[in-house]
Amino acid sequence: MGGRLLLVPVGETDAAFLDALGERVLTEIPLRGSKIAAAIDPAPFFDAARKQVHSTPVLERLAEHGSPDEKDRVLGVADLDLFVPILTFVFGEAELAGRAAVFSTARLDPVFYGLPPDPGLRFERSVKEARHELGHTFGLIHCRHPDCVMRASTDAGDVDVKGAGYCGACEKKLGPDPLGSGPV
Repeated sequence: MGGRLLLVPVGETDAAFLDALGERVLTEIPLRGSKIAAAIDPAPFFDAARKQVHSTPVLERLAEHGSPDEKDRVLGVADLDLFVPILTFVFGEAELAGRAAVFSTARLDPVFYGLPPDPGLRFERSVKEARHELGHTFGLIHCRHPDCVMRASTDAGDVDVKGAGYCGACEKKLGPDPLGSGPV
């Protein structure tokens, strides 16, 4: 059996949202189930001048979460805006071929752009970005196929136009059992 998905709130994140996210993400990711873990405090990683959370130390902290089973994946979900020093913001960050990933729902929410709330749109964008970051943990890199969830996104519009699943080439790389653990 494949590993499990450990969902870790980074600060305050709605448990019902996390449950629904875990369920949807697993339809494309070869893991056997999901579990919500205790939240981590983003305060030590908050940059007051930028009013954002530095994603790299969050990722390092997430890598310490959960079991030592290399088949498990840890996904941090933040409602706060994330950054790395060389970029204005990031939707997420992941360990390539590692265990941990993190993404933010902040810029996936239409409210961030002064638009009316649209929980369905926020959720669909979140599913895509969660699958994208988890794809990196399975060794997938950015894809040029326009419909692939592994296509890079530089703004919310990019997230909207890409698909929620993996293209044929990425799905083949992901394979039925990318963890070498038998049927999932």
